[in-house]
Amino acid sequence: MASKDAATYDEARRLIRKAMAEHKLVLFVGSGTSLDAGMPSWSSAVSQIAQKLQIQVNDADMLKIPQYYYNMHGKHEYTVLMRSIFKYGVPLHPGKVHKLIFRFDADTIITTNYDHLLEQAAEESGKILHVVAKDAELPYAKGKKIIKMHGDFGHENFVLKEDDYLNYTQSFKLINNYITSVAGTNLILFVGYSFSDPDVKQILTWLKNALGNDLQQAYMISVGPFEKVIDDYFKKFGINVIYAEDIAAARGKANLSKTMILEETLQWILEDNNHSLLEELYQQLGPYHYLDFPYVNDVKEKLLNFRLATGEMVSAENEIEDTNAVAVNDNNVSHDSNASIQQEINGEEAAASIPDLIGKRTQYWLSNPILEFGSHITSDIFELDSGSDPCASLFLRICYVADQRAGCYSDAPIIRKQSWYRLIDDIYHKRSKSGTRRGIQLSQDEYHKIAEILAVMEKVGYESISFELYDCDYSQLKTADKPVRFQVQCNIPLHPVKWDDRMENAMDYFDYVALEENERNGENWVFRDNPDIVLKEAHICYFLGNYLKAYNLTKMAASQYYHRPNYAKYFIAKCDQYYLGRSLIHKLMLNSEEEHSIIKKEVDNIDLARIFAGMPDLSGESGGTGKGNQFLKDLYSFQLVYKTFKQTVDEAKQTSKEAKTDYIIHTGMPAYQTLRTMIAAFYLYQQRNHFLVDDYSEVQEIYRMAFSFLLLSVLAKDRRYNGDSINPNRLKTKNIHEVELKPFDLLLAVKFSSPEEINQILRERDTIPISQAGIQYLELLAKNLAKEPKEIQWRHRYFRTFMSVCCYAVLSESLAKQILETLIDRISQTNQWSRYNDITGLFINHLRQQTWFSKCEWIPGVLCKLIDALVRNLNLNIFRGNGKWAAWQVSGLLDSILSALDSAGKKYDRVNVIKQIFDNGIDMTIKVNLVIHMYAYSSKTVKQTIKKGIYIWKPDKDVNGCLLYAAGVEAGAISHAMELDENCFNLLEEHKAEFNERISNGKHNSNDDFYVDLIYKLVHLTRLGILSQKNRLKEICQSYRMEAACWLLDFHDEESFSKFNPQWLSLCDSTFLKKLAADALLKKEINRQMKEAYGRGNLDEKLVGVYFKYFS
Repeated sequence: MASKDAATYDEARRLIRKAMAEHKLVLFVGSGTSLDAGMPSWSSAVSQIAQKLQIQVNDADMLKIPQYYYNMHGKHEYTVLMRSIFKYGVPLHPGKVHKLIFRFDADTIITTNYDHLLEQAAEESGKILHVVAKDAELPYAKGKKIIKMHGDFGHENFVLKEDDYLNYTQSFKLINNYITSVAGTNLILFVGYSFSDPDVKQILTWLKNALGNDLQQAYMISVGPFEKVIDDYFKKFGINVIYAEDIAAARGKANLSKTMILEETLQWILEDNNHSLLEELYQQLGPYHYLDFPYVNDVKEKLLNFRLATGEMVSAENEIEDTNAVAVNDNNVSHDSNASIQQEINGEEAAASIPDLIGKRTQYWLSNPILEFGSHITSDIFELDSGSDPCASLFLRICYVADQRAGCYSDAPIIRKQSWYRLIDDIYHKRSKSGTRRGIQLSQDEYHKIAEILAVMEKVGYESISFELYDCDYSQLKTADKPVRFQVQCNIPLHPVKWDDRMENAMDYFDYVALEENERNGENWVFRDNPDIVLKEAHICYFLGNYLKAYNLTKMAASQYYHRPNYAKYFIAKCDQYYLGRSLIHKLMLNSEEEHSIIKKEVDNIDLARIFAGMPDLSGESGGTGKGNQFLKDLYSFQLVYKTFKQTVDEAKQTSKEAKTDYIIHTGMPAYQTLRTMIAAFYLYQQRNHFLVDDYSEVQEIYRMAFSFLLLSVLAKDRRYNGDSINPNRLKTKNIHEVELKPFDLLLAVKFSSPEEINQILRERDTIPISQAGIQYLELLAKNLAKEPKEIQWRHRYFRTFMSVCCYAVLSESLAKQILETLIDRISQTNQWSRYNDITGLFINHLRQQTWFSKCEWIPGVLCKLIDALVRNLNLNIFRGNGKWAAWQVSGLLDSILSALDSAGKKYDRVNVIKQIFDNGIDMTIKVNLVIHMYAYSSKTVKQTIKKGIYIWKPDKDVNGCLLYAAGVEAGAISHAMELDENCFNLLEEHKAEFNERISNGKHNSNDDFYVDLIYKLVHLTRLGILSQKNRLKEICQSYRMEAACWLLDFHDEESFSKFNPQWLSLCDSTFLKKLAADALLKKEINRQMKEAYGRGNLDEKLVGVYFKYFS
């Protein structure tokens, strides 16, 4: 029997797939899909009814026979019989054909079946569709739908007999109009119908009458044989018939059931055989050309997925005579003046197996050691003997286009003489058609797509395509049967985009001067109708904390991108507008109710999911699948953020594991480097494309976690083992960890971490290793953060976090001076001292540890200025509320600064500042608190001024007054008085019970710290011989359960010393430590216990220093 050539159906498949991709496909599903589940065909059902009537069936009677039965037996009997014939209530199971139908992803499926097989298949496939079986259900159906146009038995509105068809437009008025509407605007595919099926003719006649020439193209899959008369008949209705037998035969499938033939044809339509590997790669990477900075991690992953950079070995039959070993490689770092700096920043371990985003690039005013991208993908070599492997064929064509773009370069001659190169060149210039047989073709469209893929690779920093091939040495032909073959490493250069944007760099360096100048000039830029500039301006405003202006600029940029059009950037700008608007609303950043109402209304109207669904496929493929837009979906849905968070957790765990594990051999990239690279790629992608979500906790947590684990990797101790004398055969091992913080790590710390998090990790460390480039970055930050606008100072903690890092860095004089000068400026501002109190004390103590500190000439003058700034801003507001506690905080800070001044060889001599304190309107007790902590470090003149000022002061009998008295006596500013001693002892004895009760119940409060401090002051005064009631004080120490105080009071007492804890040494000053070390027996015992504590890991770096200085 005649049939059609299967190739004639290719255009039909293309158009159906195009409609699929554009959501313009409507499926009509007939009874043929349900046959294998046990349902009858239309003709079989009518035959069963005719049998009951004992009449013969012909095509003309199909609709009349059910009507005859209804007329003879009435509605009840008719309904009972129809339910029996059509298996109502009988469990049925959907087949493969039903699941294939849902793979078409049609928004509307219209069925004339009464069964529920489609609904069951939808549930099993996880598809959510609304079923409409009667008019009343249609208005409430949202999203994708199954329209049961002939009703069903559950609603008792099934369409079967002649009257049902004649009255259809009245019984199903809304469904009728809906079907007419979708049929007039979409491509129709009939599945499961036969030529004899009256439903097909009824539907076509009805649609043709309703729509006329507006009826869209329609296709029908027929499992029957080809008949030209019938084929021509259906063409008159605008239906092109796809004969499933032809498709199955072309695919080598014979002797199949009708359902299996139908399944085979549906599978054939769904298979995108014309969608080549190149088109698939282009669909995934091509859309990135709309962005300034593609996501390097995604680009790398896609190349790996297409085996363009892989460790797998691929071989093929020898159809092309040259054997080529190939791999995409961007590890050809240029040997320029940057190389040594890049090596210094990246470290030796920055191997070439993954992209390294940390490096050096040039910016307009200085070298930027923070961010770089690309340059480091390699793979194992794989053998390429043929173009028959699709990945190999794709790689060869990429090489060819790259070569054409590269022009003249060193390896061009050897590459261009390869047979695969000559073949592709002939094919491209249409000199040969032999490439098709070998799986190689290159049209102008394909050339353009490859060029765009290469451009995307260049945007993320790929420098070359590197591969090995074989060449021949013909010089040996006289003495050998064949030429000697040898491998040659070849590189086709690419042209990586050098990212050198002044404002982007300014944000990485917190260069507020440049940013604010840009913002001031930005008003002129906005009117240039350049959305790239507008969106960048929005980013700068966002960084500077001007969220409302940033919001309005993103709105303007979105409008401009829309009309260009650049839908990728339009969508990002709309995302920014949405997320910024939410921040403005929820964080109450707006100035008026009117602003709040306007922006809330605008944000509520932004439906990102709807905008995304309405976007064209950015890959530009006709009939594309929408995969080209996936990167935008990952952004707006935060899927990229969640994915990166999970990857960060995984790499952080691996980083920690590698630092704690002894390796004999470790292969691959260290986890800490993978972590840094991954986070840098994410940071660049987010920042360079102006995705403004820094304030969202999900994003901040990624950066915080990454920095924390990079820091912990740096802090990990070496576990290197190089052999021993007992077992020389024992293998050498080492753990894997980072050795120093890099500039990018410091950027993460300052921008996203907090002083509390950093101090929590570093509280037992003196210093952390920082690379030289990192120190340079900190020095630049110090200068820029000094000019941080006041509104940002209050909103963000950049400078305090920066100081927290510097509290553990080896400081240069210039860096320390810049920090102190900035501190002076901050503390000079009203009420700023409380934000910097703790961190300033830490910094001053760290400053004293620097080797140059005592010899530095400028230190005394700057420290005095810092004290002046602190005193100058003391006012009643600072001490309002819990004033006594605030006074101790200020005095503690003054003590730290003055102690540092004393270490620098300078006594505090500014009498006018002391007079300012006494002339201040604050409470006298607070004044005394401040000056007695300054007394020990002051000049003779200042001491006299202090004594004169506090002469008439009488301490209160509360814990604060007693503690101030004891501190004053200890410093020498207040005369010792037995009466006041008695006040102290009485107070402690009176409050010991309630103190212990609070401690036992876990209700310790800040006031209890005063009692503890008072006891230590009294212990010290007793050791100095000023107080004489040692036994009484010892009883108090025991009643307060202060073992350390007992030991300090009488360290020769065996009972006290038996409970000795090396941590107690941190309570001792240098004079007392020298006294302990002078006693040989004590020194020996302390030495032993400190060694044991060190072995258990219970000694911090400070106590280790005490050990080596006094007890080693």
